[in-house]
Amino acid sequence: MASQLEHKQTRVSESGQVSIPVEYRDELGLVPGASVTLVRVGDGLLVIPDSAELEGAFDRMSDFFQRAGVSEDDVIAELARIRQEEFARRFPNLADGGE
Repeated sequence: MASQLEHKQTRVSESGQVSIPVEYRDELGLVPGASVTLVRVGDGLLVIPDSAELEGAFDRMSDFFQRAGVSEDDVIAELARIRQEEFARRFPNLADGGE
């Protein structure tokens, strides 16, 4: 894993399915049929693999962000920045007001 905080692009299918990149599936041990929990954070969405220790995963995430000095507001702001950056990259004519 390159970083503790990274992102990849994917698409939502017409039926609402989202493909998880193979390297993430491999690193997280996600196999076909694996259960995940979706957590909405502001305008963002976290996908967290379910396990017997899901509550522990939430605690570890919280501890990680706290140790890194990252607040919930920081995470929300970073997600917004990434969305804006990706929108501008993908739709430059719309991002600059259509000029």
